[in-house]
Amino acid sequence: ILPAVEPGFQPGGKNTGNTKRIESSSATASASANPGGRMPPSTAGKMPAATYHELRRAWKSGDIIDLDLQMNTELIESNPLVEETLGQVAVKRGPVVYCLESVDLPKGVKPLDVTLSANTKLRARYDQRLLGGAVVLEGTAHARTNANWSGQLYRELKPVKPTPIKLRLIPYSLWANRGVSEMSVWLPLNRSDE
Repeated sequence: ILPAVEPGFQPGGKNTGNTKRIESSSATASASANPGGRMPPSTAGKMPAATYHELRRAWKSGDIIDLDLQMNTELIESNPLVEETLGQVAVKRGPVVYCLESVDLPKGVKPLDVTLSANTKLRARYDQRLLGGAVVLEGTAHARTNANWSGQLYRELKPVKPTPIKLRLIPYSLWANRGVSEMSVWLPLNRSDE
């Protein structure tokens, strides 16, 4: 629920015809103003992804917008021409992008050691202890720890058996609040189990 506050809103002033523009980044979304409130509700109805919708009405102080977003968890890949993220995926839930922070990993495992598969199952859970409360994503991933690289830029490829680990992702906006850590939004994709 979002307060319907318009920049420059003046109580008692001429506020008719103001429009609220809402971006929908979820697969499906709906929005309404003053649902079940003291004034008749207005609605934008269903909102397809990657679109903007308007709620047009005479806004009053105290009006409320109820935005209902579908919050499915998805793996996202970038265009293959973006070499920096080639072979990697990011995780988002609705419009929220998640990241992996090293404080949530076993000792000796770094974020870039962690691989996800296209079949990775993630469960959303509200964690009240995380910075006053946030939804985290939990599941199982694999870690490929390639021991000592000190003094080596290249070496012969050595097969490494991945180890299952507990995975915990936090909203990107919350990282770097639990001490010094490494973080990654983009994680290597393990395509061997597709």
